[in-house]
Amino acid sequence: MNSDVSGVLVMLLLLTATLAYGLLRFKWKFVWLYAYVAILWIINFYLFAVGLGSRDLMQVLYPLCFPLLVALPTCLEQYSNALFKNKGDSVVKYVLYLMPVYSAACTYGIMADSALYEKNLAHLFAGEFIKINHIIGTMTGALTLGTIFSLLHAVYLIRTGRSARFSGPSYIYMGLPWLQVILMGGGLLAIVVNALGLKSAQFSFFVVSSVSVALGVYVVLISRYDERMLTSIISNAMFFAPSKNNVIEGFLLDPDVKVLSVLFQEFTKQNLAEISLISCSDWDTFFTEQRFSWPEFKNRVRIRYALQELNSGYLATKTVESLSLELGFKSRKSFYTAFEAVTEKSFRGEVYR
Repeated sequence: MNSDVSGVLVMLLLLTATLAYGLLRFKWKFVWLYAYVAILWIINFYLFAVGLGSRDLMQVLYPLCFPLLVALPTCLEQYSNALFKNKGDSVVKYVLYLMPVYSAACTYGIMADSALYEKNLAHLFAGEFIKINHIIGTMTGALTLGTIFSLLHAVYLIRTGRSARFSGPSYIYMGLPWLQVILMGGGLLAIVVNALGLKSAQFSFFVVSSVSVALGVYVVLISRYDERMLTSIISNAMFFAPSKNNVIEGFLLDPDVKVLSVLFQEFTKQNLAEISLISCSDWDTFFTEQRFSWPEFKNRVRIRYALQELNSGYLATKTVESLSLELGFKSRKSFYTAFEAVTEKSFRGEVYR
């Protein structure tokens, strides 16, 4: 295994630089992406400890590494919810809260059974990762369930992304799910390699390292992406999920600007129904489908229109105050509040000038 140390060390340095760069340009939208990188950093550090043959490092990392594998799809779920503006179920966060309990159970199992610990270390240093056992099950079983679940989750994200309407490069949205497919597909292939009686270490090193390189490039690119471009490529999925009502969806995604200007000045449900020629009951069904409150819906319609105007050079000839009044806000401050609530970032006028 010593021959792999230098290669894994390079991956560690790359991921360390990626994390540092990402945190320097920190954006809340990408917090779960940074968490995903951090978990892969720990896994690479674990592989480095195995290749180095360091028992001291193994004692620290061994109980942490495998529970963290369970958190990978959860991080992807949280990241995709933030990027697509989905109202994700907060229940998925509970997986993260259980990580310390899972790690504690693994640690107890190691300390309580020294013979099992020594046997597992022998397998690890021989490159037979999948043959290790815990008091809560075998690594083969845990990895099989985890990789299958994660693959299904990645496929779901890819299908969701393909059904969304993007007005810019789709790699901003689709890059990470494909990396997840590669990583989890590699995990399943490692199980097959093990079933054939071969050592899985070299293959696992290759898969994790490849994903680490791609992920490092991805994080740097997305962090360096120009603020204005990032705003201008926001997809329609940020504002409204695909709807069963094609008439309402068409009205919202391709509205008449003059109609919106009239609507914004007296934005009531009755006025909306009259201007759109869509009944109040149909709109109520849409709000239920999208899980929107009435104030939230109004803000999303207004801010979507505002972004279109801002990216078309509105501030070159007019002011934020005039835009706020056109949108039906009582003040510039209320526009700023709505903008931040919808886009999850503060308004910066210089970005659009």
